[in-house]
Amino acid sequence: MPNSSKLAQIRAQYNAQQEALNARRREALAHLIDSPVAHWCGVSERTLQVLRANRDAMTAQEAGAYAPVTPVSNAQFYFRHNAPQVGSLVEHELFGLGMVEGSAIACANAGMAVPVFFDEVDRAAIVFVDDLQILDGDLVGNIADYDNNVASTERKARVDEGRALAAKAKYNDADEDDDDAAFAEFMADEFAAEFGEDDTDSDDA
Repeated sequence: MPNSSKLAQIRAQYNAQQEALNARRREALAHLIDSPVAHWCGVSERTLQVLRANRDAMTAQEAGAYAPVTPVSNAQFYFRHNAPQVGSLVEHELFGLGMVEGSAIACANAGMAVPVFFDEVDRAAIVFVDDLQILDGDLVGNIADYDNNVASTERKARVDEGRALAAKAKYNDADEDDDDAAFAEFMADEFAAEFGEDDTDSDDA
């Protein structure tokens, strides 16, 4: 006949071990549980704050290369499958609309970056994915990129389409009609000023 007090002691020890194990598991997953995803690229709110603080520190003129940064594991922000595919239309607050041109790369302690061609400023730049909004296109997922080089002319043409859609919301039809009428009047005056005297001379002759 087993000793009930001994069994109770074993059960208490087992429960204490399980509680300690669960506490360690909870601590290991705290960055996922307590800090929800803040961006579509999969970065948590806490990690995103640290990455942006590091970038601010590294770009500060008074610190330069010796800026104090908080180390961040690549596993916390480099989610390759959550990068935009080559050819995706994206928008950056500073550079405007652009077309993704290549694969995402991990920038130590700063975030995941991707090369983008920005039509509005006519230049290519490597920008952080968490600073982008994806307007048209897909994430890489489990498939390979279409092309790791410069996007095709056809794909870049979608940038112009995106610009047209973005500009359409800024102007109403009345403004466009007024602008067209003013331009037509200006061209008529220019034409009369340039060719009016020649036409009169030819009639007199």
